[in-house]
Amino acid sequence: MTKVTKKRKQSDLLVSGGAARAHGRNASQHRATNKRVNGLPRSNKMRIQVDFKNKTLLLPIDGNLVPFRMANVKSVSTKADTNGTCIIHISFNVPVQPLENRSYASLKEASFRSKDPSYIDEVVEQIKTLKRQEYSMRIQVDFKNETLLLPIDGILVPYRIANVKSVSTKADINGNCIIHISFNVPVQPLENRSYVSLKEVSFRSKDPSYIDEVVEQIKTLKRQENLRE
Repeated sequence: MTKVTKKRKQSDLLVSGGAARAHGRNASQHRATNKRVNGLPRSNKMRIQVDFKNKTLLLPIDGNLVPFRMANVKSVSTKADTNGTCIIHISFNVPVQPLENRSYASLKEASFRSKDPSYIDEVVEQIKTLKRQEYSMRIQVDFKNETLLLPIDGILVPYRIANVKSVSTKADINGNCIIHISFNVPVQPLENRSYVSLKEVSFRSKDPSYIDEVVEQIKTLKRQENLRE
């Protein structure tokens, strides 16, 4: 009697640079057990998903959708191989661990392969859309109106740059960059006076280059003000 072996059905998305590869280890060393994947979202389709509500990127690793913070995504790109398969490549600012189940190794970059180019295009557009939304909720310096726009409660609240006394930065124990802004006196925003007055405020970011840019912009605008006085 001939033994028939059922062929395993592959997912539409095949990982080619997962958590284990990020540190050059064998995938078997990081194979998840049922106990270790409690709390991770499961799906019938092991595809990359963008969670707009929680601002996370869900990557299919070891049969689970593993969440990573979208703020840590540095870039996303695509290409086609010689077989007509579409490959999506995702890189992070720094090696990052998932938000849940820290037993997975850190990821610096990951690539996935799919036979469905329209799906890959959709994922890329969703990632870029969420990145744009996140970028819009960053501290911004408005040179034209000489204001500092601070992200508070999901909106950008304007404060007069003339009231800024000092700005400084430091790193916390987790590698985050913290920017601290102090004002000469407690100030209210130029719009929406329902917000309480600010005497000082701090923000945390995973992107030190962005914080450095904001600090330089604030100092530049302050120098321009001093020259006019």
